[in-house]
Amino acid sequence: MRGDLLKRYNRFKKAIELLSTLSKTNPDKIVNDYTLLSSLERNIQLAVEFLIDLSNYILSESVGEVPDTYKEIVAKTGELCDLEKELVKEVRGIIGLRNIIVHLYADIDYDVILSELGNIIDEILAYVSKLFECIDKRGLDP
Repeated sequence: MRGDLLKRYNRFKKAIELLSTLSKTNPDKIVNDYTLLSSLERNIQLAVEFLIDLSNYILSESVGEVPDTYKEIVAKTGELCDLEKELVKEVRGIIGLRNIIVHLYADIDYDVILSELGNIIDEILAYVSKLFECIDKRGLDP
């Protein structure tokens, strides 16, 4: 794995570990602790950005053309790698959450995020796993 991608992958794994720990933490404790809340937001952002980077890599190496938006990148990668439509749909929703966190498009409903955090983690991990399978099948060298 290329050095830059390996560095991002290692940071992704740490983000997932931290999010997993937070998913087992009392939601009230997180909502009332700015440090934990910031950690939740930042690590969702990092995890999502890794899956976008990996999707981007697959597209650029396979077809040479990368769409303009993150949601389009995931949709195009889903088609190219023959991923389940439901998984792609869920990941596109998680990208929307990342956009809300990063750009403050709307008020963040932490109760909803925290109640769904386990599912969010599972969907991110499933998607990234499928991307690595796609990389392997296509003979790409990340």
